[in-house]
Amino acid sequence: MWSRALQLDVESDATYVLMDPLDVGDDGEWAVYCHEVRAAGPPRRYESFRAYMEDMYRQFHRLRAAPGPEAGFVNATTRALDAVVEDAWHWALAGEYERARAALTEPDAFGRPRATALVTQIDYVLGKTSSINSSWGMSDAVREREFLPVPKPVAGGHRRRDPYALLIGPWRRKPSFSYVTPGGFGAAVDEAREQARWGDADAAWYTIRAALPQWQPLDATHLAPFGLLEDSILGPLMTGERRREFLSVPRGPHAVPGPGPIARTPTPDGLAWLAEGTVRSLESGYRFVLVEGVGPAELPGLIGADEEADEESVLLEPSTSWEAHHFLAPRRDETPWYDDKPLMAVGRAGPGWSFAFDGHERGFSASRFVSPAAAASRATRAVVVWCSRDEFPGPPVFHLSVAEEGVERYAFTAYEADVVRSGSIPPPLEPGRFFSRTGDRAGWLVGERRALEAVATAFGVSLPRFALSEDCRLHRFRTRSWTRLPGSGVMYDDGSAP
Repeated sequence: MWSRALQLDVESDATYVLMDPLDVGDDGEWAVYCHEVRAAGPPRRYESFRAYMEDMYRQFHRLRAAPGPEAGFVNATTRALDAVVEDAWHWALAGEYERARAALTEPDAFGRPRATALVTQIDYVLGKTSSINSSWGMSDAVREREFLPVPKPVAGGHRRRDPYALLIGPWRRKPSFSYVTPGGFGAAVDEAREQARWGDADAAWYTIRAALPQWQPLDATHLAPFGLLEDSILGPLMTGERRREFLSVPRGPHAVPGPGPIARTPTPDGLAWLAEGTVRSLESGYRFVLVEGVGPAELPGLIGADEEADEESVLLEPSTSWEAHHFLAPRRDETPWYDDKPLMAVGRAGPGWSFAFDGHERGFSASRFVSPAAAASRATRAVVVWCSRDEFPGPPVFHLSVAEEGVERYAFTAYEADVVRSGSIPPPLEPGRFFSRTGDRAGWLVGERRALEAVATAFGVSLPRFALSEDCRLHRFRTRSWTRLPGSGVMYDDGSAP
């Protein structure tokens, strides 16, 4: 092409513009190739000379809109584009974010700073970009309200080396951040955070959704409270569907007069979803404790500390299961091989009930298992469920134990071909209704689901599916051991030494 093309520039040594007579469009126009030496890539192709000049016209305006001596450049084109931006801002506040985004495309291409600020906010909320341009077209007030505070330098000017600092995406350890904003919407955010940190993720979203009309923009470069997405507890609630709904709610000066949307009460998730097999992190099994008449924050006092072992029970700050497993859990060489003290997430399990949940169970050991139901049921009721689907150290297991006022009332442990029971089991929870002794694996999995449905119905309990399956940040604590000390001469379940 270099030998046959028409070269338009004659003095530049950094940019070459070529028209190729053998690259012709349907309209007879020669394609234009622009090669920038510093670009370190192939030449940029334009369908025609007109397309090339139009792009240069946009570039001319972008360069003059950038911070610098010509930042205040104004002409008929910039005035027309700024009028479009103003209309788009109002459309976005009215909930017509798709219309606004389409209208902002051309002003953004011309480098209009306000257009760029609004476009990046829309794209950021929709999840189309993982970062937002904080220095282009956005006011200082918006930056201060919506962006995470800059970390303060460590005393002495040195930062302690974090072995996980280079991890990216959802695996990177992020500092805790609570989004703060004034007014009625700010109060709703605080209420939603309180709901979400105890597992009520759906209720938290409905609280935010109902309060969005009360939100007010700080100025003309502000179209949504996008800082909410970085909130350590509320950010993970924002699914793709919720992000779109977030932008579609009329707010600020375009809020619909009246009481606004009503915060709905979410439908209980029940327990059967644990057996659906759709949550990858629960493929090997799970276990949980349900306690009646006790708040989630009180659970460590019931089944947390082992006073005889001189251990302290602490309710930890909210964290994801991944963070807890990698940053909070002790290494295997720091705990005895026979101990089983899981780090369990806590929250509300329905009216009057609290839960402690573990999705990283280590395998059920029938010979040394100690149900925490009795300890959890002081002056109340407690339910313990343990489901292990792993083939090692034994076949799949489903255990249920129920205790009242510190005494275990009944329990059963179902295997693929056997059921071990104790106490007087109520007919609705009779294991024969769920598990057969045929050794049928598929039938056993169906029985797991039916057993969970029966437990949910019998006690009116539910576990929050979104909070547990999406690995939201929840409070956690380490429980006492679920296994007793091995007897004299007894080591692993198969009889081998550790």
